Amino acid sequence: MEFFRIGHEKEPPLKRKDLERPLKQLSFDPVTIEDGMNKFILAKHPASALKADELPFGVDPANLEEYVSEDEFNKMFGLTRNDYLTQPKWKQTEMKRKSGLF
Repeated sequence: MEFFRIGHEKEPPLKRKDLERPLKQLSFDPVTIEDGMNKFILAKHPASALKADELPFGVDPANLEEYVSEDEFNKMFGLTRNDYLTQPKWKQTEMKRKSGLF
C-alpha cells in the first residue's frame, strides 16, 4: 500500500526516548506568562471592534464593557466606570443594550 507511505519516508520513526524527555527541558517564565495574560485582560478596544461579529482574541463576550477605554466608556454610558458598577445589574444590562454592547 504505497498510498500511506507518501510523504512519510523522510520523517524518522519516533523512538521511546523521544517520548520520555524529562519535563525540566521545558521552561516557562512565570513573569512572561503573566505579562502576556495582562495584555489580553487589560487590553482596551474601540467600541466598533466590540460590536463586530468577530470579537478580538481574549475578549469575554459577556463583559464587553470592561474592554472599552475610559473616555469611550464615559461617552457611551454617560457615567464613569465606578458609577456604572454601582448601578443595579438590571440597569447595567439595559445600558449595555442601549449602547450596543449586549
